[in-house]
Order: sequence, then structure tokens, then C-alpha cells
Amino acid sequence: MRNARADRELEERRKFREEQSRKGKLSAQKRWGTPNQKITTVTSRLRNDLTEIQPDGNLPSPSKLKIPSSESSDSDSPISPGNGKDHGRAQAFFDLWNQEAKTLPKATKLTEARRRKILARLRERPLDEWRQVFRRMERSSFLRGESGGSFRADLDWIIANEGNTFKVIEGRYDDREKRPAASTIRDATGKIL
Repeated sequence: MRNARADRELEERRKFREEQSRKGKLSAQKRWGTPNQKITTVTSRLRNDLTEIQPDGNLPSPSKLKIPSSESSDSDSPISPGNGKDHGRAQAFFDLWNQEAKTLPKATKLTEARRRKILARLRERPLDEWRQVFRRMERSSFLRGESGGSFRADLDWIIANEGNTFKVIEGRYDDREKRPAASTIRDATGKIL
């Protein structure tokens, strides 16, 4: 015999969890662009398995639950080709970097972490503008690592945050022309007085 109040409370809790899950997924989609397909797939499979309640009211045994094998979720693992439109956009950005980075370090792998950051940067400006950003970086002796320090800009630096891109666009890393000292006075012919 089933308890009606307990069943009602369980149903209310299930609805609450589903609503919270839906809100969380919408929030993640707004923040990252698209929901994580792997999590969605695992969640839906588990939900389907858990709805198969045994006639005696118990859940299926754990051995009957089909939990997909989890591949390495390491953020530095390479992603598999064929992740749709977003993968193509990220790959185009990655290829453009390697094409335009003549003296800057080339990137060898498009990892999942890089793909996410690239997609975030592509939401800020189109791919055509990135070509100009990369070319401007190439013209900066500081970003090329020729200023005497150990810093050298690379793909990870430019995709790390929006601020680095703004600094490049605003010319903060542009080479400055060598100007005469302010105390030097020249005549009309250019001779120092």
C-alpha cells in the first residue's frame, strides 16, 4: 500500500529538482553558449533508467543501470572532430592563429579548454576582426618577446580574457617611435640649436 502524502511530496521534490536543473542549464547555456552535451546525455540516460521502477516499488539494481563510460574530462585533452558548428568556428580561429603567427609561437593542439575560450572570444568579435588583432600582435616587439624580458604572447594569452584583446586593439603594445628628447630644439632645417 502506498502513502498518498509521501507520493505527493516525492513528486513535488522531483518537479523542484527538474526546475532547478532546467534553470541551471539555461544559466550555463547563457554563460558558455551551449549546454555540455556529455552531461545532458548522461543525465537523460540515468533518468530513463531510474524511471523503470520495479513492480515491487524498488529501483532497478545498480548492475542494470547503464552508465556510459566517462572519457577523460581533462581540460587539456584534445577534442574529437565533428562537434558541429562550434567546433568548426573554433578550428577556423585556431587555424587563423597559426596562419598569422609568423614570429609568435604556433599552437599545436585545439584542446577542449582552448575551444571554450575561443568560442567566448568569438562571441565578442567576428573572425575577420581577429585577423587584424593577430597582425597587430605580430607588429609588436614586446608581444614577440623582443623587449628583453621573458614574456612572449601566444594563443593562450590572447584568448585568456577580453582585456588582453582590448589592449592590443587600443595599441597599448604597439612599438613607439623614437622621438628626440623634449629639451632638444631644432630649427626649420632640422638642425639642433
